[in-house]
Amino acid sequence: MTLPAPIDRASLPTEVAPLQDLVLELGQQVQAMRAQFDAQLDTLRHQLVELRRRLFGPRSEVIHLGQAELWSDPVQIPVPSEERREVGAHTRRKGGR
Repeated sequence: MTLPAPIDRASLPTEVAPLQDLVLELGQQVQAMRAQFDAQLDTLRHQLVELRRRLFGPRSEVIHLGQAELWSDPVQIPVPSEERREVGAHTRRKGGR
């Protein structure tokens, strides 16, 4: 909705009835614009919530049909045995100051 050209005092009618009509018309335009802006604001809020959900929300891993072949054979990973070595004890030197 576009706004009409600015109204200057000289172009306004001096009688009360036309002024009241002008006020009513402007009030209706303001209400229509407010409804339009509220609808646009609701749409933008919904989009923001959706984008935040996509960006920060939970994700599930999707396995495609072709990827199932990657895990068809079990893989054995060798685990090295734990070796222990004995280390001789040591004494701390006394610091001399």
